[in-house]
Amino acid sequence: MRGRRRLVVTALLVCCVVAAGAAVLPAAAPATSRTTLLRERLLLLQGYLERYANTHYSYYAPKDALRKGGTVPAPVWPRNPWTGAAMRPGAGRGDYAYTPAPDGLSYRLVGYYPGGAIVLRRGVPSTRKMQNDHRTREQVDFIRQLVEQWARSHRGRYPPAAEVAVDGSVGEQAGYRYWPHNVWTHKSIALSQRWGDFSYRVNEARDSFRLVAHFSRGGTVTLGGSSAASPWRAALLALQDEIAARNGEILEGYVREWAVLHGGALPAAEELAPDGAVAASRQAWPVDPFSDGPMRQGAGPGQFAYTPGPAPQYAITVYLSAGYVTLSGEVPPAP
Repeated sequence: MRGRRRLVVTALLVCCVVAAGAAVLPAAAPATSRTTLLRERLLLLQGYLERYANTHYSYYAPKDALRKGGTVPAPVWPRNPWTGAAMRPGAGRGDYAYTPAPDGLSYRLVGYYPGGAIVLRRGVPSTRKMQNDHRTREQVDFIRQLVEQWARSHRGRYPPAAEVAVDGSVGEQAGYRYWPHNVWTHKSIALSQRWGDFSYRVNEARDSFRLVAHFSRGGTVTLGGSSAASPWRAALLALQDEIAARNGEILEGYVREWAVLHGGALPAAEELAPDGAVAASRQAWPVDPFSDGPMRQGAGPGQFAYTPGPAPQYAITVYLSAGYVTLSGEVPPAP
């Protein structure tokens, strides 16, 4: 009898110890859940990078800035799901690698787990690119006005390329104390192929020129001109030219919206007309400021030329009083 009681007591003690152990020592988290935690913590780091870019003119942090105690503000620093220590740069499990692009406008963030990696990429949002592209167009249009003003004081001859700069005679001419800035670098806008800068060409006779604004979304706007008119006539033509150029931007918006609503397909040339399918889907159509009629395709002032394709590319050229504006780009991919 006593032997049986001892066995019962011993069994009860073993059960109690096992139960207590189960309550104190939780089972290790499965690898899949740790991988999920790694993704969540990478997204937290990504949020810190986005906030940094929002306060640094769209530029992401330098490579060594993303670490605990680094220059990227991080109120809560994530822990390594495997070691429990603070996450750090490296290639071990639970570590990460942050690689910004050379221009600082995009990056690649990689988190490592046993047997694989999670890769996150991010760049400047398209909405911010669109905003900055509009500002670039305005900046280059102001340079066009400076070039026209320079020509009026030089018997209608346009300046050579070397003078179209902040420290050139165009930038330093009397009556103007402002030179546009590149919206991406916040330095003086200059002759280059970079986002926010411009190209300038003048013909051998120096009686016509071309200005090209370089956009972040891959397109361009080309502004052209010829010998300056008399002051009063120039003022009227400048107003008409501005209206025509803005109408070109409206037509470009119609083309892009049409493509979004039609699976990425561009409207045909005959469809972009006052009596075409694009106009039928709109409540208004741009007015030619020179004829006061609807804008039509042609080569006269206030008219336009439209070139669809090869998809997804397009080009719209609006003809001004003595020049033209060309808007080119790509339609967004179908959702």
